[in-house]
Amino acid sequence: MRILILVFLLTNFISEIHAGKTYDLKIVLQFIETKEKLNGCEVTISDEKGQLTSQLSNEFGVVFFQGMKTDNFYIKVKSNNPLINDLTSEFYANKAKIQERTIFLYPTPLFEQQLLEKEDAFYGTTENILDFSKKNDQSKKCDSTNSYNASFKDSLMDLYRFISREVRYPQESIENGEQGKVYISFIVEKNGTISHVHVVKGVSQAIDYEAKRVVRSMPKWNPATCNGEPERAYYYLPINFTMQ
Repeated sequence: MRILILVFLLTNFISEIHAGKTYDLKIVLQFIETKEKLNGCEVTISDEKGQLTSQLSNEFGVVFFQGMKTDNFYIKVKSNNPLINDLTSEFYANKAKIQERTIFLYPTPLFEQQLLEKEDAFYGTTENILDFSKKNDQSKKCDSTNSYNASFKDSLMDLYRFISREVRYPQESIENGEQGKVYISFIVEKNGTISHVHVVKGVSQAIDYEAKRVVRSMPKWNPATCNGEPERAYYYLPINFTMQ
């Protein structure tokens, strides 16, 4: 009888501890393209029963929720900028007393359009660009003995190292099990700058944007040459996203 009473009391004691366990949640909002912290964004936490709480991010792009008890829920971010997309992400709590999560927000199509318009105005449009993947076209214009495609630093291995180091696998893609290969095209300008980054074949919005972001962040390349002179040229690059 005493053993049964002891088990009953212990079970209730553990249940009360579990029911009373809370944690604090810090969320940091950051624009993936510029690494800018985003203030004035509405962050709402909700579960299958509805909205739990909502706050606006402060000047440091931070919202802080105290006394959280729910193990998993949805975080919905409403941007106050037409160039930055809204986002919904699922959150799973761990055992830490204070939990922190950085949420990266991605550009809208309007951002991409404005960026391309600026690049067209500064570098020129995408007409009459060398494309070394089309060998027949290049042979008509460039002497093959004195013409080379653009290249990254010293070797292709340097390029792979850069991509491996710079890629941030999107959290929402990890949660959704998204993986695959993104095919990117871009122009290497005469001075080696990267412009006109475009997804030829993608995987998902988050992964596609991450691939473009990494390409845009690259240092200057060695430009292509045609008959010994630097020229604007297309380059095609596959970036593989796999979860180990």
